[in-house]
Amino acid sequence: MTVTALTPDHRRSGLLEKLLAAVRAEFRTEIYHPDPDHPVFVSPQCAVTGCDRVTWQQDLCNGHVIRWRHRGRPPMENFLADPGRPVRGRGELAACAADDCRFGVNGRELCMRHYDRWVRAGRPDPNAWEPPALAVPDPVPGECRLPFCTLWVDNRGKIFCRGHHDRWRNAGRPDVEEFVVACQLNGTAAIDLRGLPAQLTLEFQYGMQLRADAHRRTAPPRHLTHAIRLAKTSEVSSLLDLDEAQWRQRAKSQVREPVLFLIETRDAVEMLRDGVGWEIEYPRDVWRMDRLPGIALPHAAAAPRTRLRLDRIAQPWLRDLGKRWLRLRLMSGMSISTVHNSLEAVACFSRFLAHAGIDRPADVDRLLLERHLAWVASQTGEWGLKKTRIQGLNLFFQAIRQNRWDDTLPGTAAYYPGDTPPPPPQVSRRLAEHVSTELHEYT
Repeated sequence: MTVTALTPDHRRSGLLEKLLAAVRAEFRTEIYHPDPDHPVFVSPQCAVTGCDRVTWQQDLCNGHVIRWRHRGRPPMENFLADPGRPVRGRGELAACAADDCRFGVNGRELCMRHYDRWVRAGRPDPNAWEPPALAVPDPVPGECRLPFCTLWVDNRGKIFCRGHHDRWRNAGRPDVEEFVVACQLNGTAAIDLRGLPAQLTLEFQYGMQLRADAHRRTAPPRHLTHAIRLAKTSEVSSLLDLDEAQWRQRAKSQVREPVLFLIETRDAVEMLRDGVGWEIEYPRDVWRMDRLPGIALPHAAAAPRTRLRLDRIAQPWLRDLGKRWLRLRLMSGMSISTVHNSLEAVACFSRFLAHAGIDRPADVDRLLLERHLAWVASQTGEWGLKKTRIQGLNLFFQAIRQNRWDDTLPGTAAYYPGDTPPPPPQVSRRLAEHVSTELHEYT
């Protein structure tokens, strides 16, 4: 694999060397062919005998699904008994109808030479016209370069038969070998990484390896192909060239799963480069819970995307204190949901401080907290949410004083048991005695 020039940041970090050491040999290939029964790279083959394309719908590949629909959706067993010619791009094109002629069709099921003779003959009924036997060119023309096509090339200057030459020309005349491989891979389960920069190739290989090892979610090859195509069109040398928000913006309305795979791979590559732990996460304003050892994450499916968004706290001094408190709560064994509620309490207080024009802890006194009580009550009518925000903020103030994080916080910055309203009375679900008596009489 040729190593292309890397950006200075990537060189300093030693990321390329880490990727080379991390990616196993089975994934170190530009064209990865997963097993049809692979539990992660799910790629069952088309039900049509001899078709190596992956299924799309109705246990058929995309080409055979279209053909099945055009036939009026017949019973599947009838269609499978007679599926017709191989789908486009997977078989030999039609040859000239004249005997012993292996040139491709130009028109009226005739090659260019026999079509010219038909025109000279006055365009008779093709079914009644007998194509003349023409001398085979000497030497015999070579066959089409595609391995599944044996038609002759039109002249020595061409390497494909007439039909495949047109297809190659319409594709922009790409490299011949790349075009041949692309034709062979079209519609198969192969994951094609050709054409990517060396480091970007390794990053995708690393992401595929992690997804295969995790056995958490499937990754159909067509989804990975979408992700690879997005990276190609973005013209980046590494997934780290763009952050998560930029990748989502580039993806726009594309299928969700490919974009999620790309972003998860980006996160994994960044983790490989920077490492994990509080030294890495604490300075950030968005904590990634999967990068903090010893944290009890929620259910496995959501774990990789669990985030604590401390950027919701606008005031720098309040965010710094909030970080210390939330880290302390996490390390004391609090659940992620509890810490999220604690963060919401501080974020709500941050919004209130911006509304009140307060920008230093020395001004957070009892009078301000009374105003905060009224403000919270005006923001939400849900009793449980108000109680969570008030009690969470009170615990926050207690931690600041107990740990001497900021001695300028007044001692009067506290809430008391009577500050939160009592819970609303519960409506009794029991039937009145006279109603119960009447129902008993009817039964």
